[in-house]
Amino acid sequence: SRRWSPTGSLSSDQRGRGMDAQLAPAEVARALVNTAPELARDRAQALLTWLTDPEARSVAERAYALAVKELGATGPAAVHLRRAVRIAERAGLDVRAAEARASLVVVLAERGHTDAALREADLAAPTLRGGAAGRLLIQRSLVLQRMGRLDDALRGYREALPLVRQAGDVEYECL
Repeated sequence: SRRWSPTGSLSSDQRGRGMDAQLAPAEVARALVNTAPELARDRAQALLTWLTDPEARSVAERAYALAVKELGATGPAAVHLRRAVRIAERAGLDVRAAEARASLVVVLAERGHTDAALREADLAAPTLRGGAAGRLLIQRSLVLQRMGRLDDALRGYREALPLVRQAGDVEYECL
């Protein structure tokens, strides 16, 4: 059986373009979440045993959290997303912290903590731009819809749609 490499499925061209040796495998783990959550979880867990770069650690924590969320474990997902936020904030990585907060919005809402989810969305919003901002607006609108605030949710969806379309994010455009 093939042994997993820290660089995952990155080509030599991708590695050669200056992708950070620690960040690249963390991004690979994150990218696997929707298609292979078990593999994403295992890769992220392995990475967290040796990563030292704060950005890479934050991305790996987020990858692990999203993978276990997909596998139905929202409690551990919330713990790891909060850890990803903390790591990013301590390192001054505002965008990475906001990305982790945006993921936390969904997890908190799934756990029934809608007010906390909206607070996290409000903390993430000022930092995110473009497609990431659009995805956050959609996540926030899903929370509002769950809370029965349908007019507010609809306004959020309308605001988000041009942002995700411009970013070419078909997955979020379909939500």
